[in-house]
Amino acid sequence: MSEIEKLYENVGLLYCSKCRHDSELDCIYMCESKYPPFTAEKQIGLIKWLVCTPEEAITFEETLSKQVNDLWQSLTEEEKQQVKGILE
Repeated sequence: MSEIEKLYENVGLLYCSKCRHDSELDCIYMCESKYPPFTAEKQIGLIKWLVCTPEEAITFEETLSKQVNDLWQSLTEEEKQQVKGILE
Protein backbone atom coordinates (compact mmCIF):
# COMPACT_ATOMS: atom_id res chain seq x y z
CA MET A 1 0.00 0.00 0.00
CA SER A 2 1.38 3.41 -0.96
CA GLU A 3 1.50 6.34 1.45
CA ILE A 4 -1.20 8.06 -0.63
CA GLU A 5 -3.51 5.04 -0.30
CA LYS A 6 -2.74 4.90 3.42
CA LEU A 7 -3.65 8.59 3.78
CA TYR A 8 -6.98 8.09 2.00
CA GLU A 9 -7.74 5.08 4.20
CA ASN A 10 -6.77 6.99 7.36
CA VAL A 11 -9.25 9.75 6.56
CA GLY A 12 -11.89 7.27 5.43
CA LEU A 13 -12.15 8.38 1.80
CA LEU A 14 -12.87 5.55 -0.59
CA TYR A 15 -14.13 6.42 -4.02
CA CYS A 16 -15.26 4.58 -7.09
CA SER A 17 -13.73 5.94 -10.28
CA LYS A 18 -16.35 4.23 -12.45
CA CYS A 19 -19.46 5.02 -10.41
CA ARG A 20 -18.22 8.49 -9.36
CA HIS A 21 -19.62 8.27 -5.84
CA ASP A 22 -18.53 7.12 -2.40
CA SER A 23 -17.83 3.47 -2.85
CA GLU A 24 -20.06 0.78 -1.51
CA LEU A 25 -18.84 -2.68 -0.61
CA ASP A 26 -19.91 -4.27 -3.93
CA CYS A 27 -18.39 -1.41 -5.89
CA ILE A 28 -14.97 -1.67 -4.22
CA TYR A 29 -14.46 -5.18 -5.54
CA MET A 30 -15.49 -4.28 -9.10
CA CYS A 31 -13.46 -1.12 -9.67
CA GLU A 32 -9.75 -0.71 -10.38
CA SER A 33 -9.22 2.36 -8.22
CA LYS A 34 -10.94 2.99 -4.94
CA TYR A 35 -9.19 6.29 -4.20
CA PRO A 36 -9.82 9.74 -5.69
CA PRO A 37 -6.95 11.38 -7.61
CA PHE A 38 -4.31 13.01 -5.41
CA THR A 39 -4.28 16.27 -7.36
CA ALA A 40 -1.89 19.20 -7.10
CA GLU A 41 -4.68 21.24 -5.51
CA LYS A 42 -5.09 18.64 -2.76
CA GLN A 43 -1.34 18.53 -2.21
CA ILE A 44 -1.16 22.32 -1.91
CA GLY A 45 -4.12 22.21 0.47
CA LEU A 46 -2.27 19.76 2.70
CA ILE A 47 0.86 21.92 2.59
CA LYS A 48 -1.21 24.93 3.61
CA TRP A 49 -2.73 22.95 6.46
CA LEU A 50 0.69 21.77 7.63
CA VAL A 51 2.36 25.17 7.69
CA CYS A 52 -0.50 27.62 8.38
CA THR A 53 -2.21 28.09 11.67
CA PRO A 54 -5.66 29.67 11.44
CA GLU A 55 -4.93 32.11 14.27
CA GLU A 56 -2.19 33.82 12.29
CA ALA A 57 -3.31 36.68 10.09
CA ILE A 58 -0.40 36.44 7.65
CA THR A 59 -0.47 35.12 4.10
CA PHE A 60 0.33 31.57 3.07
CA GLU A 61 3.44 32.83 1.29
CA GLU A 62 4.71 34.51 4.46
CA THR A 63 3.92 31.45 6.56
CA LEU A 64 5.67 29.08 4.15
CA SER A 65 8.71 31.37 4.02
CA LYS A 66 8.75 31.56 7.81
CA GLN A 67 8.75 27.76 8.05
CA VAL A 68 11.72 27.50 5.69
CA ASN A 69 13.54 30.29 7.54
CA ASP A 70 12.92 28.56 10.87
CA LEU A 71 14.40 25.33 9.46
CA TRP A 72 17.31 27.01 7.67
CA GLN A 73 19.94 26.45 10.39
CA SER A 74 19.04 22.73 10.53
CA LEU A 75 19.43 22.17 6.80
CA THR A 76 22.48 20.54 5.27
CA GLU A 77 24.43 22.43 2.62
CA GLU A 78 22.85 20.18 -0.02
CA GLU A 79 19.35 21.01 1.26
CA LYS A 80 20.18 24.71 1.27
CA GLN A 81 21.29 24.42 -2.36
CA GLN A 82 18.02 22.63 -3.19
CA VAL A 83 16.02 25.48 -1.65
CA LYS A 84 18.15 27.97 -3.59
CA GLY A 85 17.49 26.02 -6.81
CA ILE A 86 13.73 26.12 -6.21
CA LEU A 87 13.81 29.88 -5.66
CA GLU A 88 16.03 30.72 -8.66
